[in-house]
Amino acid sequence: MVAFSGLPVSLDLVKQDSFVELRQLANFIQVVETGSFVRAAALTNLSQPTLSREIASLEEEFGERLLIRTGRGVLPTEAGLALVAHARAMLELADRTREAMYELHASPRGKLTIGLPPSIARDLASPLVIRFIELFPEATLSIVEGLTVNLREWLIAGRIDVALLFDPPASPQLDYQVLKHEDLVMIIPSSYSDVPASIGIRDLQKFPLLLPAPSNAIRDLVDASTRAIGVRLVPIAEVNGASILKSLVEGGTGCAILPRSLAVTTASARIRIVEIGWPPITNTLVLAQPKARPTTRLIRAGVALLHELGYPTSSENGMKPHMPVSARTD
Repeated sequence: MVAFSGLPVSLDLVKQDSFVELRQLANFIQVVETGSFVRAAALTNLSQPTLSREIASLEEEFGERLLIRTGRGVLPTEAGLALVAHARAMLELADRTREAMYELHASPRGKLTIGLPPSIARDLASPLVIRFIELFPEATLSIVEGLTVNLREWLIAGRIDVALLFDPPASPQLDYQVLKHEDLVMIIPSSYSDVPASIGIRDLQKFPLLLPAPSNAIRDLVDASTRAIGVRLVPIAEVNGASILKSLVEGGTGCAILPRSLAVTTASARIRIVEIGWPPITNTLVLAQPKARPTTRLIRAGVALLHELGYPTSSENGMKPHMPVSARTD
């Protein structure tokens, strides 16, 4: 690929009595990038003579020699390099204009990729897909499931458009909107009859704990909260997955720490919920988007749909309402 660096060449790209097609500029770029009329002709589905005539027409139009033929192909002249820069800018502007026109369509088009943590994907993915298809029949929804640490990396890398994350670290590359705060609680076997309804965070070290592996958002939050008061928790086993945790707790193997909403859905006749008292451990769910990427109409619609399906703006069940923030500092 040919590089260019703003060469001081003045070209009168548009004359009053002339017209240069974007297709000609795109074909010229192909010739420069491949360094060959033969390879460029194959990529553009044009014959080599036709492509040569187009380049000759451009040279006549601008009154400049744009390419130099060599034994190995062609190289751009100084004027040719300048034209590449201008042509790229014009083609990019044309693409943006086309996308803007699509945005005005009654139903958004394109593909939206949303990242969800497993605990949320379990309940949200199905209604999200159904509602998306109903509202946006001309668009495509892709749902990616992963831990917060992975979803955050994929957002920064541009692999996904928007994601729900638990307690992500602040990033200059991402915008965060806090959706809700939720206390963590402990689920214990019902056979632990002598355990009070609420315990202090220091008391957690007295229980046989089943915790997720490190890099899980809940595990990292629990470890950070307990270390802050000088407590080090040593789990009897590291287990990811609410269904496995439920089975182990029901069987009397140990206790687990979960967000309150997940604990409520996990509770059964053989499981009891115990509040974690002072200081409480609170997780934060945020909606994250890359700062550098334009927010399209489809992305805005997807974000609105996430709010519609499960994250109301009014406080409920003891959860604090969401509020926008540019980056987390807590």
